[in-house]
Amino acid sequence: MNKILSLAAFVLLLSSCGAQTVSESGNASSENAQNTNGQIAKRIGAAEFKQGVAQENVQIVDVRTPDELREGKIEGSINMNFYDANFKEQLASLDKEKPVYVYCRSGARSSKAMQMMKELGFITIYELQGGFMSY
Repeated sequence: MNKILSLAAFVLLLSSCGAQTVSESGNASSENAQNTNGQIAKRIGAAEFKQGVAQENVQIVDVRTPDELREGKIEGSINMNFYDANFKEQLASLDKEKPVYVYCRSGARSSKAMQMMKELGFITIYELQGGFMSY
């Protein structure tokens, strides 16, 4: 009987682990989803990111510090230091209609930058999961 209960609990646990997250408002949403106004904000792996940045007519934004740029950078990227006082204004200067590919060193700052771009009304945003270290 204990084995059956343990198995049932395990199955319930697995079925509750999905790709959805719960926002602060309590609403379930997919991390990589298109929202109701057609905006796409998606975290993608290195292979998909490499394919995306190889396309024409995209914007590649590196949100690392100038010191971190010494590690290298993705060709064609522009640097906008996340810690600059006017960082959000720098983001707002980009073309909101063109796809944006954003990355940082490990993924934390680029995730926050993606959220800012969503709030600013960018249509298509791709964030490099794991940052430059995964590239």
